[in-house]
Amino acid sequence: MQSSSKNSTFMWFLVVVVIIIVAAGYTFYNAKGMSYFSDDSAACNNCHVMNDVYASWRKSAHSREINGKPIASCNDCHLPNEFVDKWIAKAQSGVSHAYAFTFKLDDLPQNFTATKMSKNMVQANCVRCHSQMVSVVVNPTTKINHANEQLSCVKCHASVGHTRGF
Repeated sequence: MQSSSKNSTFMWFLVVVVIIIVAAGYTFYNAKGMSYFSDDSAACNNCHVMNDVYASWRKSAHSREINGKPIASCNDCHLPNEFVDKWIAKAQSGVSHAYAFTFKLDDLPQNFTATKMSKNMVQANCVRCHSQMVSVVVNPTTKINHANEQLSCVKCHASVGHTRGF
């Protein structure tokens, strides 16, 4: 009798696990999950809430292509350049977006603004790509007059990566 009870419990557990795996696979497929493992900026446009952001990037100088690749993809600006840090940031972003689109649909922003972490990544990537120019143009530790914050590339160049600042 006890063996039958263990088999029944195991079967229910197995059914639940299979349902979870199928639901996760279905969601991953419909969310075009594999595209997020690429460096293709079109992956950022998978969600309709990113349409304006992606369209704005497509009109910017950074989206111009050289040898079939954009000058700067979304990942080039919005993720760390180091391999491990990049994949950690992608995973954090993916989990955060999946959670928001699953449980917080009513709270999604209508206008996107960068988080502090994102602003820091963008700044580091501006300096990384444009280091020769930045080193002779401005001292990045200079303080802005009457402000209590460090100088940032996008303070003056807000529409470089996107035709309108986010």
